[in-house]
Amino acid sequence: MRYVELICEAAHAAHLNQPGLGVRLSPTSLTAQEARELAAVAPSLLGAEVYVAVAAPGAAPLEEDRVCVAPGERAAERATEWRNLLGPAEWLLYVSAERLGRAGGLHDTLRALPSRALNEAFARSSRNRLPEALIAALREVDLLFTAQARALCAYEEAVGEAPEASRWAVAGERLPILGLAADSGLAHDPVERLRGNLAWVQGASGADPRRASSIDPQRAALAAAIQGAEGEDRASALGCVDLGAVSTQTLSPPKKPRAPRAAPASPAPRAPREASPAPRAAAPVPAVLAASSVAASAPSAPTPSLSASVPSSPPSALAASATSGVVASPLSSPTTSAPPPLMSPAAGIAPAPLPVGPPPPLPWLTGPELSTPTTTPAAPEGLPFTPAPV
Repeated sequence: MRYVELICEAAHAAHLNQPGLGVRLSPTSLTAQEARELAAVAPSLLGAEVYVAVAAPGAAPLEEDRVCVAPGERAAERATEWRNLLGPAEWLLYVSAERLGRAGGLHDTLRALPSRALNEAFARSSRNRLPEALIAALREVDLLFTAQARALCAYEEAVGEAPEASRWAVAGERLPILGLAADSGLAHDPVERLRGNLAWVQGASGADPRRASSIDPQRAALAAAIQGAEGEDRASALGCVDLGAVSTQTLSPPKKPRAPRAAPASPAPRAPREASPAPRAAAPVPAVLAASSVAASAPSAPTPSLSASVPSSPPSALAASATSGVVASPLSSPTTSAPPPLMSPAAGIAPAPLPVGPPPPLPWLTGPELSTPTTTPAAPEGLPFTPAPV
């Protein structure tokens, strides 16, 4: 599968999933040769309803009715013109290796195609000739979605062109395309060997070969081979090291089972709560207060009725007594009795009697000019007394 074919498949799937004005892939890794290849295969893979505009540095210019290839701004200009003239079933594919200044409107109106969409299209593509077990292993170790789409296409082309009987051997030999060391024993356990290969390469990238030699000779050789290598040199260095002689258990040792966690200690039982203190006994009531309360609670004697004190006699006798005036009625001269002395309900003791008569004069108002005579002055001898008007 070529990289330009993968771009067409991913763009077509994105447009079917969410129809709109079109799809854009910008910026992306694209060479001048791939720009011309994309313009050639896009109409046949996407149909006659698509407009294709491709921009890549150094690309040979090409302008047709529905295809434009340019090294710079010209592709963005044609894409903007086509966007304004699209019919009901037509859509636009814009691919650029750089973010061009005149493509601002395209970035706002066309749906962006993320790099992960390319990896997903590679995983489900019918053009993929990798063994199914290898695709599942790449998915299991996340290489199917973390590796670059261009590298996946190059790896698929290298394995797919080999005879079917030798594809596993070629798959292990060409692993450096994906950034891994060569492994001729990949077919024995693809998942664990890919996982271990990835861990070894990542560990050897920043390891010191002198320190690694004291731990494992194979790791030391891998660290020495890729030390300071970048780009194509790194892929060549990874191809010089074959991990086929390393057992799967050494390459990817099984993880030690974790010890079961101890059950959390149960909290100590709480101490019983102290019993509440007994209620205090009531204080003894004073004898005087008890006596007064008893006296107050005793029933009072019934008050004699006036009607009961009047003797019952016939009306004739009452009339005779009224005319003669000899016998007086008991109601005519009622007897007055003094009020009972005041009692203090709290102490049960009678208070002192109140003073009778006018209050004594204040000490600062006892002068002759302020004193008020309480008795009538006696008249001088020999003269009649006439009291002065008040």
